[in-house]
Amino acid sequence: MLGNISRLAIRQGAGRGAIRHLAGWSNMETSVPQSRRAELRSLLADISKRKDAAQSVEAPAAIDWKAFEADIGADEVAKIKKEYDAQTYTDFSADVKKTTGDLEGDLSKTLEELRTQQDLMAQYSADAESQKEKVLLSYTSEDTTLEDVLERHPELDAKYERQIENHEWDTDLVDAHDVSAKRIALMEERWDSAVMGGKLDENMQKEIVAEMENIASQNKGGASSLDIDDSVRAHITEMAELVGEPVPEDATLQKWLELGNGELSEAESAVKDEPTLFAMMEHYNTLGLTAKAEAVRALYEELETNETLEIDETWRATEGAKSAAAPDVSALGDFCPSELDGKTSEEVEAMADEAAANNEYWRATQILMQYHRNTGDLDSSKDVNTFSGLANYMDKIAHAMLGKN
Repeated sequence: MLGNISRLAIRQGAGRGAIRHLAGWSNMETSVPQSRRAELRSLLADISKRKDAAQSVEAPAAIDWKAFEADIGADEVAKIKKEYDAQTYTDFSADVKKTTGDLEGDLSKTLEELRTQQDLMAQYSADAESQKEKVLLSYTSEDTTLEDVLERHPELDAKYERQIENHEWDTDLVDAHDVSAKRIALMEERWDSAVMGGKLDENMQKEIVAEMENIASQNKGGASSLDIDDSVRAHITEMAELVGEPVPEDATLQKWLELGNGELSEAESAVKDEPTLFAMMEHYNTLGLTAKAEAVRALYEELETNETLEIDETWRATEGAKSAAAPDVSALGDFCPSELDGKTSEEVEAMADEAAANNEYWRATQILMQYHRNTGDLDSSKDVNTFSGLANYMDKIAHAMLGKN
């Protein structure tokens, strides 16, 4: 037991100098990143615990051999003393130095890692600072206005001002070398094998495109006196090619423009008889020339107010009889989409034919509309430049006119 106590005293005494050397490490806590402070605290707590344990040990007092002789006899004490004196003690200073070296090595490694982390954080901070202006320029919120964006990007502001000044309203015009590709895409979208008499294969595409190019070259001619935007001309040409009609000449386009502006010609303004005025209104409404039809209606009301309208009682009676004979909306038939469940295309076509034969035109059109929706030929497009969009628009108009909500 005495041997063990002595060895412990020597070990603890030898380590005190090294422990005192580490006492100032806790001051380094504020100089390391927050993410590594817990690791440093753990290391310092371990060192402090060892320091406290070492400082609490005191060197043993000298052994009073004479005091033990009275209790166990001089011979026994002599034997113990001889054994005690013969005991050699290991010098633990080397172990202490090794342990201290290991601790200092661990600390150096930790500090080096902390320095590396600190350098990385400094680099991240520098990068963030250099990108701050760019991020602020691209940041937007629900309160960001067009003026804010243009102020941040003056090059866009200048570009848009130039386009407005040059009347460049359509910035998505297809380049000339893409016209053929666009024509093929339109054909693939709108091709109906049943109507066109066969599948749209590669040979058919080439033949149609070649014919379109031939028609386009024939209609280029000389310069036009009519001031129409090139994008509008391109659209007119495309629609003419689509329906297989020649591209209208400028004289025809001029006449269309005059019809669309709603002004009546001198001959039209001179009309006073009721049948002709109603025929004109019906004609212009059929063509979709609403402004023109409204101009005729205004003329009719003006003549009626001035009592200069030429009334034709025979015509009125005839029109009244026609209205009375016109079928009620309910006679046009009804339709439920579930009626097509499990039906083949031949059966659906037969249903539509039967409805048309019975003058149930509403039912006939709805059968065909639903069938094409089921097959995917009709999608939900609202773009009237496409087959689906135009069909959906016409269907919407029919619903409104007949009160079919």
